[in-house]
Amino acid sequence: MIAVSDNGAGTTPAVLAKAFDPFFTTKEIGKGSELGLSQVYGFTKTVDGYAKIHSELGSGTTTVKLYLLESSDRPIMPESGKQIVSLQPARGYETIMVVEDDEDLLTVAADSLRELGYRVVTAAKAEQALDILRGDHPADLLFSDVVMPGGMNGAQLAVEPRRIRPELKALLTSGYTAAALSREHGLPDNLIVLERNLISARN
Repeated sequence: MIAVSDNGAGTTPAVLAKAFDPFFTTKEIGKGSELGLSQVYGFTKTVDGYAKIHSELGSGTTTVKLYLLESSDRPIMPESGKQIVSLQPARGYETIMVVEDDEDLLTVAADSLRELGYRVVTAAKAEQALDILRGDHPADLLFSDVVMPGGMNGAQLAVEPRRIRPELKALLTSGYTAAALSREHGLPDNLIVLERNLISARN
């Protein structure tokens, strides 16, 4: 078990009940996307663990506890005289269009892809992405959030550009579950949910 505590004012049971929900926040608009706890929860569930928050309003502390399974794997020791080869990840070369309305998340995604060697084009909304794709700017992959303001969401954006560029592939991401996206945001049946909150368009 790993526990992390703060020295804040604590919080209410109503807030605790939603603390792991994607995009739930008690902060003002623009002060943060509040994806941190939902990502921690998602990671913990992925490895068959459990996450719990303990807090009482006025207690002066909030504690997040992560319960993880003990690994049964034993470390593999190299045989005497054999050299250990470190494998570096392959470097990308394609151009990826990243579409995200949250400026901080857009910056993180774009910077991470550039570190892997990819060329990156960014857009803050779906309409801006379509305008770029209607031009002659190269793009091999569309990487977009699903829930965005402005009339067109990422699920619609994954379909529309193929009328302009049939060869373009799309990878969508969201902090929401597939059920919530289908129910509340019209996620089409031909978009599938991958692990860790990634949504990919079927070829």
